Order: sequence, then structure tokens, then C-alpha cells
Amino acid sequence: NHLEIDGDVNPSTGNIKFDGYVTIKGTIADGFSVEATRDIEVLDELGLGSIKGITSKEGSIYIRGGVSSKRMVEINAAKNVFTKYADNAVITCGGTVHIGYYCINSIIKANEVIVDSSNGQIIGGNIKAKIKVTVPILGSEIERRTQVEVTGFNRSELSTIFENLQQKIEELKKEQQKLQKTIEELNEINPLSPSQYKEYKATLEKIFDLKELIKTLEEERKNIANYLKTRGEGEISITKRVYPNCVLILKRNIIEIKSSQLATTYFVHQGNIKQV
Repeated sequence: NHLEIDGDVNPSTGNIKFDGYVTIKGTIADGFSVEATRDIEVLDELGLGSIKGITSKEGSIYIRGGVSSKRMVEINAAKNVFTKYADNAVITCGGTVHIGYYCINSIIKANEVIVDSSNGQIIGGNIKAKIKVTVPILGSEIERRTQVEVTGFNRSELSTIFENLQQKIEELKKEQQKLQKTIEELNEINPLSPSQYKEYKATLEKIFDLKELIKTLEEERKNIANYLKTRGEGEISITKRVYPNCVLILKRNIIEIKSSQLATTYFVHQGNIKQV
């Protein structure tokens, strides 16, 4: 269930729609789209222009070269999105958006938004996260209007989900061990009867399905563990500088930045805004 495209997605390939993983060694030509159920990788360093869109229904999207478009290109992923830069993009995901260098005039919705470079910047646009936004530089010297919102989360509810996941993973691992023991016992029988062979195949399939489920749950547990490291019930962390005309919204509390500030972090604690 892995589709590899050696070159570009263009008129010779047409739009891509695939049930599984997709790896594109080139880029995606303007006007074309890629849709897959699992992870999508676009490996060309040149990046993407005015494509039609990219959608991963159950996985993550990795764009090595970034997105720079004249119109708002839509990128949707069930899990995470990784891109070198985002310029005029609409990115929606159920996990974390990792941006390497800069985000310009884009709309982003996710649980977390992280700009990874030490000089990374968000300029213009609208960023909306549930848990946390981390960026070195917010806004610009020309004071372009930039809005960052963190809607916030319930820490006790998230902790309960984390504990339930821990318990579920342990139960599934015990079930996996039992099935593995059944396989070992059947391996000692030679030859297998038709009914034993049928059981052998069914057990192997169950083990494979369990491995996939455990992997998914462990990834979810890891994400929640990271979310719980957030200060308070929602955090906006600016590690270098924030410029005037930026608007920060934390659980509906609005902070208008009217003068340039150095590294600062805002978070919500028991309904109140704290700054460190």
C-alpha cells in the first residue's frame, strides 16, 4: 500500500488518489492534487506553488521544500504537517504543524503550531491552535496585522485520556503476547491440519492489526505527553521578539501588542492570563 512516484505529479500522472502511503520524489505541478489515506511525502527541494491541494485522511504530510502560492493552497492532514515554509497556505491538521523557517499570510488550524528555526517568523495571517504556539519572531517591522489564537484545553481531561491510553496499550500488549504464544505453539506442529492452518493465518492477521493499533495509540500517547508539558491550559511562546499590531487571543482573552517586546510567553492559568 505504498505508491512511489519517481518524478513529478503533472499531466503525465494526473491527479493522485491512493489508498495507502504516497512518496513523490519530485514536486506537484500547479493545478494538480494529491489525496491519500496514509502519509504523503513530497521530496523535491523546490517546493510547491499554486497546486490544487494535498489531503492525508489518516496520516501526516511532509513537504521538504515548503509551499509558496499566489492563492490560498489547502493542505489537510489527520495527524501532523511538516513544511520548510508556508506562504499563502491554508493548513489544517489534527496534530502539530512544524514550520522550518517562516509562515507568511497563511491560515493554520492545529493542536500545536511550532516554528522550528531560531530565526523563524510568523508574518500576517491567522494562526489558531488548541494547545500551544511557539515562534521566535511574531509580526514584522512594517507592523503587518498578525493574529495568533490558542483556544485552550482542559488539563484534567487530557490527563485522564493519557492514563486511559496507557492502560489500553498495556492491555493490547498482553493480548499480543497471548497471540504470539499461539503462533509459537502452532509452529511446533508439522504438518498443520487445514483448520490449524486457518487459525495460524487468522492469528497472524490479528497480530499485525494489533501492532498497527498499538503504534497509533503510542503515537497519540506521546503527543498528549508533549501537550501536558504546556504551561497552564494554553500557551503562546515568543522566544525572541513580537512586533506591534499583533493580536494574541488566549481562551477569548485578547492581548493587543502596541509596542515591540522581547522574548515573552503568555499562558492561561485558572482563567487568568499570566506573562513570563
